[in-house]
Amino acid sequence: MLKYLTRDNIVLILSIIGSLGTIAGWIYTYFNNRKKFSVKSNGYTANPNGLIIHCQICNNSRLPIAINEVAVKIEGAEYVCTPIPKKVLESTHRIGKTITDHEAYYSVDFPINLAPLCGCSGYLYFSSDKAPFPPVSKTVNLVIRTNRGKELEMQLPLGAPLYQ
Repeated sequence: MLKYLTRDNIVLILSIIGSLGTIAGWIYTYFNNRKKFSVKSNGYTANPNGLIIHCQICNNSRLPIAINEVAVKIEGAEYVCTPIPKKVLESTHRIGKTITDHEAYYSVDFPINLAPLCGCSGYLYFSSDKAPFPPVSKTVNLVIRTNRGKELEMQLPLGAPLYQ
């Protein structure tokens, strides 16, 4: 047994252990820092002018991420979310004839910058300039383009209609 405990064999074993530790560290770093985010729909409103989706976007990664563009794919055609905030909904509360509160809701401003392990919510407004917006089913395909890698396409259940 003592003939195997030479200086060369001890150095070999320590170098193999160090290499395995380095590889394990790389794998751990990759899985913690990869692009991971989730999108959840709270509700939607669809009409011939466009589609409004109220959603929550959560960055589950340990690195920041910027969402540069979101598009919805319906029947093979892509409809890009309006990048400049646009008024999508209004809410007015009255007591008798007196207006007590008036609230305007705008779509999100792009790019959406998400810090690590954080999220945001807001309205995504998709419109069609050429023709009436096509009808939507209970799920839509979202195409999300970020600053970290290729675009991601995911199927999003729309949930219940908003304010109806």
